[in-house]
Amino acid sequence: MSTTDVTLHEKIRLVDKVTEESKGDDRLHEEKSLQDLAATNDKRKEEANLYDDIKVDDENKVSSPHIRSSLDGDDEDAANQRHESHGKRKWFCVIGCAIAHFVLGGFERSSGVLYLHIEKKFGNGASDIAWVISLSVTLKLLFGPVASILCTKFTPRCVVVSGAILFGIGLLISAFVPHFVILYITFGVITGIGKSLAYQPGLVVVGQYFKKRRGAAVGLATAGGGIGTLVLPPLFETMMNHYGFSGGLMIISAIALHMCISGMLYKSPTRRKLHRQSLISHSCERFHDSRLLNSSDSTECQITETEEQSKKAPNKYHKLWIGRCLRSCNTVKDKESSSKKLDFSLLKRPDFLMFCVGISFLALSFNSMLVFIPPLVKSRGLTGIEGAYVMSVAGIFDTIGRIASGFILEMKRLRNFRKLLYNTVMFMLALVIFSLPFTVTFVEFCVVAAIFGLLIGTYTSQKSVILVDIVGSEALNSSFGILIFFQGVGTLIGPPITGVFKDEYNSYADGFFFIGSTTFIGAFILLLSNTVKCNKCKPEFSIK
Repeated sequence: MSTTDVTLHEKIRLVDKVTEESKGDDRLHEEKSLQDLAATNDKRKEEANLYDDIKVDDENKVSSPHIRSSLDGDDEDAANQRHESHGKRKWFCVIGCAIAHFVLGGFERSSGVLYLHIEKKFGNGASDIAWVISLSVTLKLLFGPVASILCTKFTPRCVVVSGAILFGIGLLISAFVPHFVILYITFGVITGIGKSLAYQPGLVVVGQYFKKRRGAAVGLATAGGGIGTLVLPPLFETMMNHYGFSGGLMIISAIALHMCISGMLYKSPTRRKLHRQSLISHSCERFHDSRLLNSSDSTECQITETEEQSKKAPNKYHKLWIGRCLRSCNTVKDKESSSKKLDFSLLKRPDFLMFCVGISFLALSFNSMLVFIPPLVKSRGLTGIEGAYVMSVAGIFDTIGRIASGFILEMKRLRNFRKLLYNTVMFMLALVIFSLPFTVTFVEFCVVAAIFGLLIGTYTSQKSVILVDIVGSEALNSSFGILIFFQGVGTLIGPPITGVFKDEYNSYADGFFFIGSTTFIGAFILLLSNTVKCNKCKPEFSIK
């Protein structure tokens, strides 16, 4: 055999050897791939069985035995902490709400003082001036639903600060208007919208933080309105006399900007909850990018996991992670969408509807009282500053009534009769209003104002508490926005109608008889609402 044949034979043997080795490597690689595929299929089957074992019940809670204990325990502890253990934050919210009520309560209870100085500057009739003042108060209430929607879309802090700035700008422009008609826009519209945005979020935030002793907390928060009634009417009268109409309103606009402080103290507890849920929901979305989520329904998630991501997640947290993502995918979208709605189906509840109508009649008389008590005092031959002092006396007892009613109506023996006692206060208020036309001296006015302050303090501070007793704390935001809308209807027509009595008969007495009658009607409607109960009320329509 030649050398050439040997070399060729060796080359053939070498090629056969390399071929056999490559085939062996291919077999090993194929076997390894088959093992990896089998392991992946086993893991997918295990996770599919785990998903089948995890069921979400009607309350959107994970019902698997080995997951429920961890999730429900954490959520119950978190819920209790949100309502009762927020520490100092909830008391800062109470302080912020008290500051807002100090400015707004004192400003609105100075309506009679401002009425006299607007009349002195422009010389218009009582009905025209009452329209300007009532328009401001009415827009504050009618924009309540708008404030509720903005609070869910943004934060209570942003809404209150924006409202305070708008309130101050409206008063500042009103100081320089040359004609009375412009006051309808500046003093009526701009300040009214600003007050609405700055007023409504406070009581809602306080109501969300306090589950127990809610009446006492709201009483302390709204006590700022009584202190404002004590301080601001004499202060406004003094400033108007010393600096004139324009100078006085400029200073009042600066006082209004102090409501920015109250807004900075607000922080809604529900925002943290929604933020935490949105983080979990965002984590669920990461499964979609690597075929980890297959959705047969827009609200349900079927979870599988790749080998790489299963290595990243610790085994002991694997089931808990899937359970949280399942529940988050089912609930976060619904909760976030429902929180941005105003539930008008509450109006189908007879007890809530009658409560709103009754409060509308009471608001009609209440706003008229604030506007026309100082002019009534002056019509009896007393001075303007004495009329302001009468309102200050009402403010002192208003503060006492707010705080005392909060603690008294929270007593265990009286808590079940809270709505009935609140109704009794409204009937007593009607009797006090009927007595005002027969009051002559300064001392008599102070005595009547003291009783009036006690009753008004109870009416104002416990209104949101009674509302919670009717609809529950979960619907507080929507129900409060709807309620103050009804109040706006009453405050719009009350002072102008009372002013018509003054213009037609040249006397404030007939107007106060009208106010007392509307108060009695409102109290009677509230009495009817106490006899009606609504056990099942299903929301059917809402507005975003």
